[in-house]
Amino acid sequence: GGWFFFYAVTLLIVILWLSIDGRIGISAWCMAASNAWGLFLLTVLMGHGLVAVPQHFWRQANPKAQLEILYCNAVAIDEARLSTQLELRDLILESRLEVRNRATQTVDPDLEEAFKQLQMTLEESELLHCELTNGARGHETGQSCTGSRPVSVEEPTKVETLAEICHSLRSLAQEARRASCRWQMTVYKCLTLEDLEEQLYPSAVEASAQWEGSIFYGCCRQPAMRAIWWNFSLAWMKCLRTITMRFLAAFTAWLSGTILLSQVTIVSKPEELSFLPKLVRGWHGFWLNQVFVLVPLVYLLCTCYWSVFRMKIAGWYGLYPDHNTDTPSLLWCSAMLARLAPALSFQYLQLIQAKGTGYQAFMDQMFVVPVLGTSFNEAFPYAVALVSLANLLNLWPRVASMLQLEVLQIDSMPLTRSGASDEIREEGRRLIERERRKRSEDRNLLEMTDQNRLEEGRVSIPLRFQIQALIEDGTLPLDWNAASPP
Repeated sequence: GGWFFFYAVTLLIVILWLSIDGRIGISAWCMAASNAWGLFLLTVLMGHGLVAVPQHFWRQANPKAQLEILYCNAVAIDEARLSTQLELRDLILESRLEVRNRATQTVDPDLEEAFKQLQMTLEESELLHCELTNGARGHETGQSCTGSRPVSVEEPTKVETLAEICHSLRSLAQEARRASCRWQMTVYKCLTLEDLEEQLYPSAVEASAQWEGSIFYGCCRQPAMRAIWWNFSLAWMKCLRTITMRFLAAFTAWLSGTILLSQVTIVSKPEELSFLPKLVRGWHGFWLNQVFVLVPLVYLLCTCYWSVFRMKIAGWYGLYPDHNTDTPSLLWCSAMLARLAPALSFQYLQLIQAKGTGYQAFMDQMFVVPVLGTSFNEAFPYAVALVSLANLLNLWPRVASMLQLEVLQIDSMPLTRSGASDEIREEGRRLIERERRKRSEDRNLLEMTDQNRLEEGRVSIPLRFQIQALIEDGTLPLDWNAASPP
């Protein structure tokens, strides 16, 4: 930490000296530093995305191969999900002990406010844990669980300790929600691919039910629209899906190769090899020109965002469906994309060899800055090509570990068939089969509940509350999910 502080102070002194001397302005330094940081991130993100996106589409065309990869990943994802749930349960028990000892504490306004915040966070975490575990609740005993801190009755609990527990409880609850969401997404992919592999196609009602909650659901309730959507769904799953994925894989691979070739020719400038500037700058009509400009730009954005949402960082920040994206994830994704936008826009203008634009005139003032303003922009195209080659040969995880850049590793590297044992793959298959059976049982219970409600005219009880009541009565064990037969 001391050396980083020394380097920061030295850099600040140099910047101030150059600025006061009149050589370089503060705005140029800030612009060059921001652009250099954006180029560093783009090197990693684009280098991975330009390779991973075509590979993803190619794998999607083969459900069997994709299933083998997902089975192996499902074991690790389920283990992480259960681990976070157990950690959350242990922390909830610890928080309960803190709240129970509240009567022995000294009366203090700050302490009372800390207990109030802890109580609110504890209730929210208990509801979340109950939801994630289908109603299973921790034992409300006075035993301290593994990893918890024992509370001493003689010494009053400090406000800092309560604040730390409250912060840990919120962070762990968010991590448990993300882990559960990742598991649900993996299960959904596996079930869908298994149905495709076994040619189990949905009925017309099941196909239209996929749009439930959206504006298209009303249209699918009409018999004619339902039949059209059902026929299209069958055609998509039987033949169109494979053809479309193969085409997208070939098209994105061609785009990636064209962009990488144009990146390398930015500095060396052999115009006969630079195909993208000729395609974009030529006149092909108004609408074709818009397509030729937007398609490479949108593809670059997609490759960067693809890698951003798959970065292997603490907390599994990302965007999750069904309103499961928490506030820290949204803030992190917004901040990351805001850092990438200026550098990506400037590099795209250089990629298509555009001249005389207003944005280039504004950004050109950073080129007076040594190293950050010139060297980074010249080395960036070659760095992207090298990182892409490392990802293509599956060497980037090893290189990132050697450079101590584990935070920039990507979490979408699939396991190869040779790299995963048959036991792990079979265990993943059993996990998915158990999840399919549980969902079928839950659906049958819901149908029985709805039938009883219609026959007896009473309001039905939600399934998770029924399971919770059975656990409290002792009919179901606390770990009833784990007790289910494989």
